[in-house]
Amino acid sequence: MNGQTDTALVFEPAAPEWAGLARSHRASWRPVLPEFESCRAGSEVVVRTGHQAWFWHAGILAKYLAAGACVAGLAAAGVAARAAHVVVDQDISDPWAVALPAEGGERVRVRLGPGSPVGVPAGMMPALTNPACDRDLSGVRVLESARIGLGAIIGALARERAAPSAAAQVAGALRRLMSPWVRLSPAAFATGLSRESWFAALVGEMVRDARACVHAYNNAAMMYPRARIRPLACDGTRVELPLWKLTPGGVRRPVYAGEVSQIGAEHLAPRALMLTASLRLAETDLFVHGLGGGVYERVTDAWMGAWRPGWRLAPCVVASATVHMPMEAVGLPRPEEIARAAWRAHRLRHDPAMAGDDELAAQKRAVLGEIERCKAKGDDARALYRRMHALLAEHRAQHGEALSAADAAAARLALNAERAGVVYDRTWAFPLLPAGTVGALRGEILREFGVREAEFAAAGFTGPLEGDIV
Repeated sequence: MNGQTDTALVFEPAAPEWAGLARSHRASWRPVLPEFESCRAGSEVVVRTGHQAWFWHAGILAKYLAAGACVAGLAAAGVAARAAHVVVDQDISDPWAVALPAEGGERVRVRLGPGSPVGVPAGMMPALTNPACDRDLSGVRVLESARIGLGAIIGALARERAAPSAAAQVAGALRRLMSPWVRLSPAAFATGLSRESWFAALVGEMVRDARACVHAYNNAAMMYPRARIRPLACDGTRVELPLWKLTPGGVRRPVYAGEVSQIGAEHLAPRALMLTASLRLAETDLFVHGLGGGVYERVTDAWMGAWRPGWRLAPCVVASATVHMPMEAVGLPRPEEIARAAWRAHRLRHDPAMAGDDELAAQKRAVLGEIERCKAKGDDARALYRRMHALLAEHRAQHGEALSAADAAAARLALNAERAGVVYDRTWAFPLLPAGTVGALRGEILREFGVREAEFAAAGFTGPLEGDIV
């Protein structure tokens, strides 16, 4: 099959700038609390990334490849450095769901284990003892690389069946599945941070200054509504902290300042902003986010900057990639083209200016202005609304041919919406991609960092994992 294999990379800032940011932070790092002294030894630069425990796409894999490339570049320059990663296992996800692309533009959804309990984080769910696909795919034309990749996912999960949780099992499987392109050290887990003395000290600081901490948090969340960070409760009796209370197999619960001392460390876990803030204060010199994380981390910066302006957070950078499956796309409109046509057909019915009728458009604007003034005074605006609808009816009568053409174009493109959504989807789990496609992605990322394959290998990012059979 001849198909698209285009790749688009995102680095913010540009990849060659990352090493300088990391080195500068390490050189100026100071412990924000006495307990943080134990976080760092020597001058090693730490570049960190991480994600939730599910089988994610190549845009997320790009973060891990970029972290490795940055460290390899530092190592080649004689700088002691390592790449670290954290599993966001206190988050709620469905680790056993996988979508497969089939020929003809079909999306096939399968499960490798039971449905996830509502509200239970992946770190509190048990590992699968016998991962297996829940449906017979013998009659489904799943793309060959996806069929091979699904088998690799199941095999990797089976080798991690002794893991203590679903999140740990998926994390171990992902590490195996990434190893042909980037070999990583074992991950840290968000649920394990609460056992660290420095993390306990940070929690203690928040408890002692809970209201100021939460006011700063909530104000920062309001500053960046696109991040969709829920404000924490802060009323006369209770102050909610950016923590979760976790129990094996149980629903995660909010934590309030007055109850922290009664909750064992093994049951505490940071929420998203608390997780990255703590790591950026303690054990990280550069944190690599994807596109979404790059948005919500602005909230973290604003929160900590307002609550503890003297504390210096490690800088954040963004890495991502758009990689498609090699599926036939000749003549197929992109989803954004389909959406644009639908938007245009709808807007054309309501905006005479789009049809080039400036006079009617001006009349409509004038009526809308009168409506606003009428509403502000509390007067009845129904006659004005009738006038506006009469103007729109006149517009539609005069430009009926253009409206019909736009509707027809939108309807014609909409026939391809489902197939286009599959062919141009960037979220297929990376193990489903052809090996050559992932290899090409790694090559492009290394070139962005100016790192040679030999330097990447010398830094320890290639070769079999410990315990793997070769």
